[in-house]
Amino acid sequence: MIAEVRRGVTAPDVRAALHTFLDHALTAYVEDEAFAAEALGPAPTTERTRELRDELVGMIRDLLARAVSEGVLRPGIDAPDLLVLLCGVAYAVKNSPYPDDPAVATRYLKALLNGVLATDAA
Repeated sequence: MIAEVRRGVTAPDVRAALHTFLDHALTAYVEDEAFAAEALGPAPTTERTRELRDELVGMIRDLLARAVSEGVLRPGIDAPDLLVLLCGVAYAVKNSPYPDDPAVATRYLKALLNGVLATDAA
């Protein structure tokens, strides 16, 4: 996850990089409940987990700052906000009335992006 967001910070197309990172993050939330607990919980289980979470949040902040500065993302969404929003989308995906539809995650992520991107290009 850290490597993906790190690539996004320096990618030529920040919009595409943001989409790619969010897609990977959503997959992690949906498939690994421990990831969500460690990413959002108040007390990571180990010091190493805390370090990794801090690094991830820092890299997400860099990606979001770049996206805002390039006019791709509306100001006001911070890394912790985004992680919580993604957790909500993952919850929605897991509890969707369409559990066998692989397009659900894409639709729900697009709905989130339409709310935070500066223009509708999700």
